[in-house]
Amino acid sequence: MKSALTVSTLIACASVAGCASTPNLDGRFGDSVNILKAQQTMDPSASSSTEAIQVDGLAAKEAIGQYKKAYSHPKQPPNTFSINIGAGSSSGSGSGSR
Repeated sequence: MKSALTVSTLIACASVAGCASTPNLDGRFGDSVNILKAQQTMDPSASSSTEAIQVDGLAAKEAIGQYKKAYSHPKQPPNTFSINIGAGSSSGSGSGSR
């Protein structure tokens, strides 16, 4: 009986804690994100426009060629597990005498 009372008390406390007020945040919270999104938007009214963006034919062909090349010949990842023993140089003579 005691454990059932404890469980019900914990459930009641948890439900009351869920109704607690939200923290009082700065009035300008989120402005920096909205400013960055606005700065990175090329044309905010693009969705309402039916005009297509004009691109130079040679530039478009080169861009598509580079895109296809990137997927037809992907770069191999570098071997990150390499131990270069003896590849370095030392600054001293190594004999210990001066």
